[in-house]
Amino acid sequence: MSPFSRYSRYALAFLAGVVLTAALMSLGFLLGRNSAVTQVPHDIIGAYSDEGSDAIVRAVKLVGPAVVNVDTSMPDTAAKNKLLPGLPSAPREGKGTGVIFDAAKGLMLTNAHVVTDPQTGEKASGIRVSTREGREFTGKVLGADRYSDIAVVKLSSTHLAEAKIAHFEDANQLAIGQWVIAIGNPYAQENTVTVGVISAVGRTIPVPERGGGGPFRLTGMIQTDAAINPGNSGGPLCNLKGEVIGINTAIMPWATGLGFSIPINQAMKVARQIVARQEVRHPYIGVMILSITPDLRRQHGLKSTFGAYIDGVQQNSPASRVGLRKGDVITQIDNKKITNSEDVLNLTARKNVGDTVKITFTRQGKTFSRTLKIGDRPDEIVPEKS
Repeated sequence: MSPFSRYSRYALAFLAGVVLTAALMSLGFLLGRNSAVTQVPHDIIGAYSDEGSDAIVRAVKLVGPAVVNVDTSMPDTAAKNKLLPGLPSAPREGKGTGVIFDAAKGLMLTNAHVVTDPQTGEKASGIRVSTREGREFTGKVLGADRYSDIAVVKLSSTHLAEAKIAHFEDANQLAIGQWVIAIGNPYAQENTVTVGVISAVGRTIPVPERGGGGPFRLTGMIQTDAAINPGNSGGPLCNLKGEVIGINTAIMPWATGLGFSIPINQAMKVARQIVARQEVRHPYIGVMILSITPDLRRQHGLKSTFGAYIDGVQQNSPASRVGLRKGDVITQIDNKKITNSEDVLNLTARKNVGDTVKITFTRQGKTFSRTLKIGDRPDEIVPEKS
């Protein structure tokens, strides 16, 4: 059984919540928005103490001007509707949030699902952006990457505020329990501010299959209990210095206090690729993996109590080329211990296409090592034949 099928119930529940929200919000997925206009005084960002409610007020004043409301019009796909053929043509609109990260070039960061059709992956046919002061602009999608849920939009103006982006190499550097602020447009309630803490880092959430592509997992996510609702997606998660540390992207529809943000270091890595060449390359080794559990150990007679069990190897992948097989257990990558499947996903995501890594694994009680070259994730994943 593939990891995707093992996650199927979870993914379907996630999709069900998303579809219900989409029906209510006239889009599909979880969106968000806020504003931008006067230049943010970057020299004072980070000058404040992280203590007290006044710090929250100051942080919102610093980042708020760079957060914008996003209204989208999606391509008419009525003719392509297979479930309800013959439906009359009707405009489909959605709402989202964005944050300006390069005012000089008029560039806005948001979620891919804010500015693309959730079923087909097509880019929005129209984007209107407005600030909290009421100024309005049009936008054009430079690029949208489904596998990171990040998009960059070029705006029709450069007279904008610009958010301060936090700099860190790994979300594990963020302190669990630190105060964070989410700004967005939940349920079309513009310029809403919510406050919470970082609950965890390194989370993985499944994304179900849709018309635009197969299922996959978003990795390395920041989990927060700051209220994130439909309409917040694409908006910033900030620290008390007014720095953006994440891009809000998803909620668990049946849960309270479970929101997820893409770490800003990951988001900016994708954004730079989009700006440079309008496409994104995804580090990929080509294995389908599962964490070691007592049930898995009993099922396959494994001795390992930690590591990532290879449940499948993709054809013509870096892993297949160096001889990794179904049933192997990855225990180290570049001499770093692998505790579970998320460790493999997170370590791989930090690499660049073309990098080499040393994979240590066990097979039938023996330990082996292979050096493989990180590939670029193909659009279609084909497993090796058993």
